[in-house]
Amino acid sequence: MMGKFFHFIKSTVFLVLLCTTLAISTLGLTVKVTQLGLQVANLTANAAAASIAYKKDKAQAVAKIKAHERAKARIKRFAIAGAAIIPAVGLFAAPAMAVSFEKAAFDDWKTDNLDKDFSDYACETGDITAEVIDETLQELPESLRLDANIVSSWMPECGVNFENQSWISDDKKWMPSLNGITGWIP
Repeated sequence: MMGKFFHFIKSTVFLVLLCTTLAISTLGLTVKVTQLGLQVANLTANAAAASIAYKKDKAQAVAKIKAHERAKARIKRFAIAGAAIIPAVGLFAAPAMAVSFEKAAFDDWKTDNLDKDFSDYACETGDITAEVIDETLQELPESLRLDANIVSSWMPECGVNFENQSWISDDKKWMPSLNGITGWIP
């Protein structure tokens, strides 16, 4: 009888140890699964944030390319208007056409920049147009080529009061930088 009792105690202790081991293992696996789930959620959130940042950067790059193309088209329109349209159509139709083209360009720009206004558009357009003109001037033959940033250096700084512009002289008169054209001055 004593042998059965020891066998019973031995089996009970074994079952208790087995159940305890299984419970601790289950608890450990539950904690590990929870940690991995949180890591997956964190990585998913980071991937979504990176995707949004990429889309935003891509939209900005596309907007800059579109602005460059609009500036080139604007320069071409004014060159064509100066050479052909003004003599053919008259002095009153050409400014109206220019205003119409600018209004269409502003409306297109506004769809990409809902939080900005016309002064932001004018500033961006002026900077990009000056940049395109500078690039075009660099394509001239070497003997006619001007300083690389000649037009850009004459542009007012966006968001800076007139009196504080870098190209304004001490007596508050317009004084552009003549860097790059000093060789042309007799």
